[in-house]
Amino acid sequence: MTKLLKFGLGLVVFANSCFVVASTIVKPFPYDLLQSDTTILLDADTTYTLEKPIEMPSRCTLKGQGDGLSKTKLIAGKDFVATYEPIHKLDLAFIMPVRQAELKNITIENLELDGSQDELGIIAYSDFLKRINCGINTRGKTWVIGQPDLRDSVFIIKNCDIHDVNVQCIGISDCTEIQILNSHLYNVGHPDFIFQGKTLSEWHLNNGGPAWYWNYMHGVYLTRCQHVFLTNCVFDTLEWGSGIDLTGCHNVTMSGCSFENVKQSAFYLGGTGVYGNGGIPIECKDIDFNHFACENIGVVGMLNSGVNVYLKNGIANNCQFAVSVNGSNDIKIWDNTFTDIKQAFINHRHGNIFSIFRNNVLGIQSKVIWERGGDYNLPPVLPSEKAYGILIADSLFRFTSSGQAVFGLGHVGTDLSKFAPFNQARFANNRVENARSDFKLFNDEKILKDPRGDFKFDGNKIV
Repeated sequence: MTKLLKFGLGLVVFANSCFVVASTIVKPFPYDLLQSDTTILLDADTTYTLEKPIEMPSRCTLKGQGDGLSKTKLIAGKDFVATYEPIHKLDLAFIMPVRQAELKNITIENLELDGSQDELGIIAYSDFLKRINCGINTRGKTWVIGQPDLRDSVFIIKNCDIHDVNVQCIGISDCTEIQILNSHLYNVGHPDFIFQGKTLSEWHLNNGGPAWYWNYMHGVYLTRCQHVFLTNCVFDTLEWGSGIDLTGCHNVTMSGCSFENVKQSAFYLGGTGVYGNGGIPIECKDIDFNHFACENIGVVGMLNSGVNVYLKNGIANNCQFAVSVNGSNDIKIWDNTFTDIKQAFINHRHGNIFSIFRNNVLGIQSKVIWERGGDYNLPPVLPSEKAYGILIADSLFRFTSSGQAVFGLGHVGTDLSKFAPFNQARFANNRVENARSDFKLFNDEKILKDPRGDFKFDGNKIV
């Protein structure tokens, strides 16, 4: 037993052109069945057309009885009316869900949500404007400690195909106990979607173009949620964003997921440091990303304000960086294989305590393994960011051309006060292939002369 959402989990919205794709059987969706403490079974091999968003109440299960080619489909009908409030941003209109205070125990299972006629997705927000701004200066207790407003919400999304949407397939905020299982999320961000009179392709968006919402065009977008489990999900063809975006989330496990043709990253941890939020840090904590497979993506993991993050037992091919780190702590990268790295293995601005063991990193196209990025607009390093602890051990690194060093500065000549020192940095018992005979720890002598530094380079085989 469960219940649909009062726009806490609406299946939904935006407005484009409408027509119904033929299926074996076409029926209108049975809105009159939406009640608490009910299980709604939808027929197999049937397309249900929607005239408006579905609003699910608590303790409700919406389940299709088909699977595979006979999976139950939901699609916008020709008279679909999107119930939404515009959000002050140009042409784009978002749904504004009004969530019930007692909303909990929602299950959506064995359904295909086809957004090709009008935007359909699974949406559960408590406060949309808070949700879209991860750096908002909100000093309330629940925001600061990362606790959601609802306890034991319990959202289960299982065996669903969600595709052809412009912003995200699944968006949930301020909830606990979320399970997203065995689902396929694909075709997010249509290149021909019209924005300010031009298609996205015409804008040539690239991380910060004129369409402000490119940051939100993800497969899954979770904000201030905890106890989240994603398993055996497929993310394919996300034109602008990430597979999974976690902002201010705690206790998240992502296991057995695959990612292909993803513009930004397989998973993104969003947050702000203390200097970006009026002295209040917002962080993602206790994140486990394991047994993953990535092909043709920007970065496997983009870590902004993450704490206690694992990447383990995964494979990735054809990415810019394996990991990009900015303001994260206690990062563990163990037992992975990364091939065809377009730039460096690690892109790093701020962060402490790295443990990197037993990885195979093959085909690094830059001259260094670890690119220490700089930013002239960042403030000086905080005191807490001055005790690194970087251990890289028992791994294989293979360059495509002659490798020069383990660590390299992204902006040579930048004032070193912009960089935390390499304290307790150790590169030990690794094999480095296709490297220069004078392969060394740093590509810039200024780092070696930095009196704050403390590093070791021992037991490595350079060939």
